[in-house]
Amino acid sequence: MILIRFLGWCLIVVASVAASAEAVLALTPGALPSPGLATGEVWTLLSGIPASALASPNHWMDMVAASVMTMPAWTAFALLGIVMVVLGRLRRRKHRHTGFI
Repeated sequence: MILIRFLGWCLIVVASVAASAEAVLALTPGALPSPGLATGEVWTLLSGIPASALASPNHWMDMVAASVMTMPAWTAFALLGIVMVVLGRLRRRKHRHTGFI
């Protein structure tokens, strides 16, 4: 659980860096208004494989993946990081055995 929580915090840090990069790109003088840094672009930079190359057009999971790949990168990383932090924090409650029951 500690590893999942640590990876979640790492993803939140990556999301803040991606948001900062997107803000710097938005403040560049003379640049056209861009939609931002998409998750698909980050996927292509890290893996070298375009996100559209992995998809088959008729499966519902590919439509979900396509919608995630068009999201801003900071949003996707932040959501995944928050989910991992919450899942890493969940613990089973231990019931105490008392003699008063």
